[in-house]
Amino acid sequence: MAAWPAVPLLINLGGSLLGFVATLTLIPAFKDHFLAARLFGQDLNKASRHPVPEAQGVISGAVFLITLFCFIPVPFLRCFVEEQCAAFPYDEFVELIGSLLAICCMIFLGFADDVLNLRWRHKLLLPTMASLPLLMVYFTNFGNTTIVVPKPFRVLLGMHLDLGILYYVYMGMLAVFCTNAINILAGINGIEAGQSLVIAASIIVFNIVELNGDYRDDHIFSLYFMIPFFFTTLGLFYHNWYPSRVFVGDTFCYFAGMTFAVVGILGHFSKTMLLFFIPQVLNFLYSLPQLFHIIPCPRHRLPRLNPSTGKLEMSYSKFKTKSLSALGTNILKAVKILHIVDVRSGTDEDGEYTECNNMTLINFVIKLIGPTHERNLTLLLLLIQVLGSTIAFSIRYQLVRLFYDV
Repeated sequence: MAAWPAVPLLINLGGSLLGFVATLTLIPAFKDHFLAARLFGQDLNKASRHPVPEAQGVISGAVFLITLFCFIPVPFLRCFVEEQCAAFPYDEFVELIGSLLAICCMIFLGFADDVLNLRWRHKLLLPTMASLPLLMVYFTNFGNTTIVVPKPFRVLLGMHLDLGILYYVYMGMLAVFCTNAINILAGINGIEAGQSLVIAASIIVFNIVELNGDYRDDHIFSLYFMIPFFFTTLGLFYHNWYPSRVFVGDTFCYFAGMTFAVVGILGHFSKTMLLFFIPQVLNFLYSLPQLFHIIPCPRHRLPRLNPSTGKLEMSYSKFKTKSLSALGTNILKAVKILHIVDVRSGTDEDGEYTECNNMTLINFVIKLIGPTHERNLTLLLLLIQVLGSTIAFSIRYQLVRLFYDV
């Protein structure tokens, strides 16, 4: 039965294709239900302000969960058809159930955020709470907190280093980062679902390449989640593409981030997975002054539409100059010298003011190429995401030789 692992994967693929069709069908079918429940928003980058259903990530997330709930027995059928299966693999079963629990919690909490419009501090707390089942599964099934030290640091730290509780802190922070990294790179049609599609496809390619390696079971486990995630997200992306008929909401961002965290942690390739987040990491670093409110941060940082040209331009944060701290003033001076932020100042009826473009990768791309159409901007950002994955594969299979014995 050497070919057995292919059977669950084929069944998983079949279920995922059904999930794709279900997502395509259910999203328009539930449109009126969401509008009636007042779960809708307005597309601020369009001249017409008709209501657009919000939080549609809950539909793709629900289809994803149903697909995997139906799939749960499949990986364990071998215990009933293989004579050499002496005992039921409870550790694999707990791993699968615990992962689904963490994702299910994140979908629920994300939908609560969309409905209740929670504050930013809650966006850090929710992924932390939802990651606890995941950390408990890791603790009971693996419990290994030892890492291989990169070559340049082995003289000081040795070949291996046991991080202990810090390893669990790292995994919890990873879940928080994955969910919020997708959430803050948002604001134009198709970008949240699109970037998640590229990351999921990159992970699937990586898993397939590694099936012949030493950690085959880990990558099969990852494929069980990534294949249905890819296809359900593809259905959502179809409706979210420009001009968007639906918005994905924070529900999808949390759902996607937690799914990536699950496969990265329990698939034991969290460092490689983070490499596929290169654009999100750059966006996070670029956004730090506003995320920590060193520079004033408006609620919406999406680019603004110029109605006369139909193109998107950079959006700005405007504030009184004297209200800025010394640290904020020095940061603005530095980024202005580096030409990575457009900083302007002037005087109005309230006195001296300063304004700078909102610090997101989307606004930075507009700064580089000038005002552009929303569809073209999304395509360019997705190309950057693909480029990031290409760089990630180069680092994983080439540059890694400088730091580890491979």
